[in-house]
Amino acid sequence: MTSTGYQGQSATRDPQMPEMASKRDPYAYSVALILAGLLLTVSGQRQGKMLTCVCTTTDCQMHKVNTCSTIHKCYTQLLERDDGSGPIVRGCITNKSPLLCENRPPATSGNWPLLHCCNYSMCNEEATPTQPAWLQDKINVSSAIKLNQVHGQVTTDAQRGVQNNAKIISPIYISVLVVGVLLLLIIAAVAIAVLRRPSIFYRREFSIDRRGYMKSQDLTVSRLRESNSSRNEFCNNDSKAILAT
Repeated sequence: MTSTGYQGQSATRDPQMPEMASKRDPYAYSVALILAGLLLTVSGQRQGKMLTCVCTTTDCQMHKVNTCSTIHKCYTQLLERDDGSGPIVRGCITNKSPLLCENRPPATSGNWPLLHCCNYSMCNEEATPTQPAWLQDKINVSSAIKLNQVHGQVTTDAQRGVQNNAKIISPIYISVLVVGVLLLLIIAAVAIAVLRRPSIFYRREFSIDRRGYMKSQDLTVSRLRESNSSRNEFCNNDSKAILAT
């Protein structure tokens, strides 16, 4: 009886086993799908997602394509060139190099490209690189330092030029001053000589002699005497002529 009853119980349990298995199958399938999705996500993160980027590099232009593919990032580069070409270039970053996207230029005096990096497809189509605040401050500080250095160099060069010019021009200035002083002395001597000549003549003609007469008066008296004597002589000659007749 016991065995019959166990068999009856076992007989009654066997039809329920497929129903329980059929109820558990959807849960197991959903769990398997979730695990598979997680595995795919992890593997996709490890391998990198394929991105499509706008490409305007020389290689893309040579192959006549305007897009490129990468698993890293897209970039937009801004670089001022001397050849007149466009300053903006777009393309793909083919290797993992985060330093390029940090825009940390080395300590060089030349131009350094400014990059804007992004991590989704066609993200660099209309992007324009902008300088970070710390880089702009660094550029402003370096520009101010260079300006001060240039100003100091110009000031030093100007001072050296003034000193050299002073050394060269000093003898010229001294010679000009000496010549000017000599010319002034010569002009003064000529002026004194010219001014003294009338005074000498005046003293010679109108000065007082030892007898207390002015030389001009003595000259006048002598001239009057000469005229009187000539008149007397003329009168005597006339009288002699009359007597002779």
